[in-house]
Amino acid sequence: MTPTTTCQAWPGLCDDTDPKHREHTNHQLSGQKTGWPVSVGFVELGDQEPLLYVDAGLAADFAPEDAPKVAAQLRAAADAIEQMQRRVAEVQARRA
Repeated sequence: MTPTTTCQAWPGLCDDTDPKHREHTNHQLSGQKTGWPVSVGFVELGDQEPLLYVDAGLAADFAPEDAPKVAAQLRAAADAIEQMQRRVAEVQARRA
């Protein structure tokens, strides 16, 4: 069987393309990839409730003059969280 291009259970959220997977995740917005001082993502393990997460495990020390840049990065991370929340709500509404 050819893998699907998107998860059928959580389209637009889960990035696993194996059609038989049961654990749904998306860790694409890691701080290392985005340059943000935090990582954000999506996790739904088996039949548990879906979760969004923020991981602030990265060092986030910065000079005062860099505050506007860091604040913009945090706003971008917050926007990504809100987009994921809207997508979760859309998927759940279709299932209801």
